Amino acid sequence: MSQSNKRTTIKSLTLVNFKGIFFKTLSMHHLMSNLIGHNGAGKTTVMGALLINRVPDNRLIRLRNNSDSGSDRSDNGVWGRIDQGVCYTVVDYERYDGKRVTAVVQLKRLGKPRVEIKLSAITGIDHDIPVRDLLMKPTGEGRYEPIEGKTLKGHIARLGGTLENFKSLGLYMAWQFENRVLPRRMDSSQDRQRYYRMLETSLYGGLSSELQKGLRDYLLPSDNNVRTSVSSMQNALQETRNTRQQIDSSRGKREFIKTVLESSYALGENTLALAEQRHTRLQQQLRHTLQQQETMKLELEAGQQQVDALEHQLEQLNTTRDQLSQQEQQTRSSLDQSRELDRLHSEQQQLTNEITNLREFLKEQHGHQSLLKEQKARQVNVVAELDEDLNGLVKQLSDAKQAYSEELRKAGLYQEAIRSLEESRLLLNEPSLDSDNLARFVQDITTERESLQDSYYSQKPMLEQMELIRQRFDQAQAILGSFADIDGQSITDDKVAQMADQWLNAGREKRHFASKLPLHNQQHRDLKQQLQRRQSLANEIKRLPKPWRGSLNSAESWLTTLAQACEQLAEQTALKETCEFQLQDNRVREMQLRNDLKRAIEDHRQWSDFQQLSDAFLNLLPEQRLTQAEDLSHARQTISSDQLNLNRLDVEQEEHLKTTRNRLRGLEQLESEDDSQLQRLAELTGGEIVSRYFDDDDISIEEAAWLEAKMGPLRQALMVRDIETATAIIRNEAERPEHVWLMQGAPGSSLSEDDFINAPLNQPEDGSVLVTLSDSIARISKEPEFPTIGRLAREKERQRLIDLEEELLDKRQAMAVKRKQLQQASEILDKLAAVGRWLGESEPPVRELEEQLQTLENRLHSLTQQQNQLQQQLSSLLPVIQFLEYRQSDAQPAGTGSTGRTDDDDRRTDGTGENSVRMVEAV
Repeated sequence: MSQSNKRTTIKSLTLVNFKGIFFKTLSMHHLMSNLIGHNGAGKTTVMGALLINRVPDNRLIRLRNNSDSGSDRSDNGVWGRIDQGVCYTVVDYERYDGKRVTAVVQLKRLGKPRVEIKLSAITGIDHDIPVRDLLMKPTGEGRYEPIEGKTLKGHIARLGGTLENFKSLGLYMAWQFENRVLPRRMDSSQDRQRYYRMLETSLYGGLSSELQKGLRDYLLPSDNNVRTSVSSMQNALQETRNTRQQIDSSRGKREFIKTVLESSYALGENTLALAEQRHTRLQQQLRHTLQQQETMKLELEAGQQQVDALEHQLEQLNTTRDQLSQQEQQTRSSLDQSRELDRLHSEQQQLTNEITNLREFLKEQHGHQSLLKEQKARQVNVVAELDEDLNGLVKQLSDAKQAYSEELRKAGLYQEAIRSLEESRLLLNEPSLDSDNLARFVQDITTERESLQDSYYSQKPMLEQMELIRQRFDQAQAILGSFADIDGQSITDDKVAQMADQWLNAGREKRHFASKLPLHNQQHRDLKQQLQRRQSLANEIKRLPKPWRGSLNSAESWLTTLAQACEQLAEQTALKETCEFQLQDNRVREMQLRNDLKRAIEDHRQWSDFQQLSDAFLNLLPEQRLTQAEDLSHARQTISSDQLNLNRLDVEQEEHLKTTRNRLRGLEQLESEDDSQLQRLAELTGGEIVSRYFDDDDISIEEAAWLEAKMGPLRQALMVRDIETATAIIRNEAERPEHVWLMQGAPGSSLSEDDFINAPLNQPEDGSVLVTLSDSIARISKEPEFPTIGRLAREKERQRLIDLEEELLDKRQAMAVKRKQLQQASEILDKLAAVGRWLGESEPPVRELEEQLQTLENRLHSLTQQQNQLQQQLSSLLPVIQFLEYRQSDAQPAGTGSTGRTDDDDRRTDGTGENSVRMVEAV
């Protein structure tokens, strides 16, 4: 194949930042590519991206789901298919000469449903560079973001390519034609519309008149034989067209029913919401009125005015209620939808019953478990009783064992008694001794033993005395013998008495001296105790405070110091009592200040709440003023009035919005069966429908309505080159409209309706147009509300209505915000009524009371320190006074009287008493 006949082939389609697809590149086959996926998987988005890249005309693009379960059939424009930020639809081509070219369409959301479209092309890039590296830059961690503008142009230049921007759609379509992407230049909007319809039909499936005409005009040469072949194909495809028309009709009806249901739901919701708002507002107003009647008797007159206003509002509400009752009849049709909810509720109730049955079953299981626990407890009791019986048996067995042991012991004793009896017989040599005469024999032996004991005890004292005398004599003799050994003499029994008398006299003298020894010892102990007391007194004086220790140098100074201490004690006690009185007084003052501060803090909290509420109220309604009690009533009346005005305006805006939306729906043109048949006849005859001549004219919707009324039925006429030839073709068609108007002229050339229709210029502007057909025939036609001719005019009017709809929605949103602010302000007023006594009042003096309390606490602290100091002084003074009073007797000088001691006694002392006296006098 020569290079002149080779076409450019598509390689891939790339979507960037589309709804549900951030980045995706789809490889395309040069002959046919299939797109398969579940509902909502994104098939329509992918096909729409390809359509947008080929024909980026925002007026033509209408994306629709090819199934009844699409994700969102309400938004079929580009705005709903892309996300915020920069979006791209990119088609990569391999040009006829093997070079790579890329068509880039940049999309960006504006105000709904407007979309900004920028057209560009990339050339000079190698085939091995992926599309992602062309349009996106990495941001780290495997993430990318799209680039645009000069940044994109510089990035393409660094890769060795060129980015060419197109300022118009015609230049972009011409670039596609020059690169052999399109078969024709597509200079006019009509050509682009036909090409778009052909692409749309081929993408979404099915054949239509657009596909046939596109195949004839763009892909096939102009030849009568070809036209005849195409005409013969139409009969075979007629059934397909009828099926498609029925599907479109059913879809249109379904959309209309859906719109009616949504309008009914919206009307019902708005009606209920409005009634609820008015009911809530009425309850709030009544509650506020009751509060004013109970708490503000002085404002009775203002309250009466509010009651009158409320009665007026009640009358209005009654009127509104009657209107709502009428509207309620219209909304009852929407109650059928609630039956499904009732069915779901019934199923939920069944599930609830099943859960209840399960809970009862669980309760029964718990009951069985309780019975098992009771049986276990009874078995435990039985086991305990068996244990008690077993313990009793063990105890009985033990008692029987003890009784048996006792019997064994008795038997042993009996055997021992028998053996003793036998031994007694042997010892006493009494063979006749037995158990019968044993008692008599034992009695005789006992009598004999008692007589012997009496004789022994009667002679025992004399024997003991004689034994004692003998022992003492032996001792005296031994002692005297020891003395005789010392003197070198021998002691005989005759000299014992003489020497004993001598030594007895010496003993008497020693005993006399020993009798005086305790007296001397007592005197020595008294002197020692006196010395110890003096030493203790000196040690205690050293432990006294220095001022008191230095003044104790004599008995007289002892008394003087004691008097001074008592006097100082009285002064310190008086100061302490004064300090305690001041402390008590300040503590009472502190308690009062704390109570005042507590009340002030609570008042300050209420005052702060009031200020916050007041600030919040003034932030919501800055034009209001809250300086006195009457301002609250005035503000409430103002809010009520504003709420009524807002409700009225909201109703008006809602009606205006409904009217606008109705006009928008009226501007949506649905292709009827007659339109399809006329289009088919125009294709067969090579003509053009007259109304298509005015589609691209820059006229207003009013001019289009006037023009349609002027044209009348001729707006659906066919402009043909030859009426007779066209008539012959039409006669052969069985399926055609009842009336087909024909006008002879050059199809595709300019058209002036004045060449065919005569309408007087001076006509009243009453919505009707008079057309003179002949001298005796005329026609007067009413201007339609939604003209079918003038596509550009309808698009302008549609865009104007969309802008108006957005404006109305913005106004309603602003009114909703204002209504919410008024509602919040009303709630704040209710809260302000509870703390209204702070209106116009100054801030409670919390800071001043805190400063006074701090000063008082400092004063209490200083008095407490002073009291502690006095207490310490008293604590140190009391032991001094107690010591001076207690040891006053010990501080007197030692007496000089006789103590009854002899000189020998003094000489026999060790000097301790003399030293003690000297130490006491020194002290």
